[in-house]
Amino acid sequence: MSLQHRIENAVGWLVMDRATAMNSLNREMAAAMTAQLNAWRDDAAVRVVVLTGSGRAFAPGPT
Repeated sequence: MSLQHRIENAVGWLVMDRATAMNSLNREMAAAMTAQLNAWRDDAAVRVVVLTGSGRAFAPGPT
């Protein structure tokens, strides 16, 4: 499981990188997202957050 995160031009990017599972959300990924969102909550450098998946797939359901 990998969740990449970065800030560019006031945009917080969260990129799911679970190619073998079509970037589907699991508990570990949800916990990592929650931790990062909490870290950005009061960060004035982040005005909006974009969630995306690496590669060609993005499945919202669990695997």
